[in-house]
Amino acid sequence: MIWLAIGTLFITAVLIFVLPLWRHTEQLLPVGLDGGMDDAGQERLDEKKRLLANLRALRLDFAESKLVEADFRSLETEYEQQLAVILEYAVQARSTVPRIEPRRDLNRMGSIALVMVLAMATFPLFNHYWKPVPAPAPAAMTAKPPGQGAPDVAAMVARLEQKLAANPRDISALLMLARSYSSLGRQEEAAGLWRKVLELDSGSREARSSLAIALLQSGGEQAALDALQHLKTLREAEPGEPAWLWYESMGLSKLGRQDEARAALKKILTLVPPESENGRIVQNALRKLGG
Repeated sequence: MIWLAIGTLFITAVLIFVLPLWRHTEQLLPVGLDGGMDDAGQERLDEKKRLLANLRALRLDFAESKLVEADFRSLETEYEQQLAVILEYAVQARSTVPRIEPRRDLNRMGSIALVMVLAMATFPLFNHYWKPVPAPAPAAMTAKPPGQGAPDVAAMVARLEQKLAANPRDISALLMLARSYSSLGRQEEAAGLWRKVLELDSGSREARSSLAIALLQSGGEQAALDALQHLKTLREAEPGEPAWLWYESMGLSKLGRQDEARAALKKILTLVPPESENGRIVQNALRKLGG
């Protein structure tokens, strides 16, 4: 009776696992089975993780009132636009993956191999003993090394530097490397890359605004003057954006031009409701400037 049960089990396994491989060999494999992620795809994945982390940190800072609403909305929009670009690249890359037709002979060879594996798996049932099951590997051998799964910023920077060495005019790589330098605290190198982006594309909003903010943070009279020039260009392109006026007031205050700084803050109050949170912050800054 047991031999009948074993035979029935074996035939059932063959029908379930092997027959589909043998018969349905003309269907195309799903798109993407060839897999493989190139350097650009890995860079975009790392950049996506970094942007999501920045968004979370930005929203936490705003919730803790470390940022004014104008700065928060401006930076949030920039991060979301960068994420949208990365997602669009991913969609385009997925749509261009070629469809692969499987080889009929390989499918049949695979099905024969599966039959052999099933036959070998039932071999112990025809004997009076079972082979001992190997003990599981120690936890120390299966544990993931520290940091595995987290984006390696240093490796991403190295790849971007290598990519730019081959093509120094790659604006996308320049911006990504500048952001990486900035997140690592290498502000001077980041500022140099933003300047290079502006040489290639004077209309880059991200490069100009990031450079202006970095110059304001670096201190120094000449840095403040350069920042004001960049902010003037941004205001001419977006006259209704209060963030540029806020940073302009900071630069003017650093230069001791308090009257002009107060005028910039008062202009912000014409763009945002005075009773809003941003309006109260601007009014508080005005009081500190004696306005």
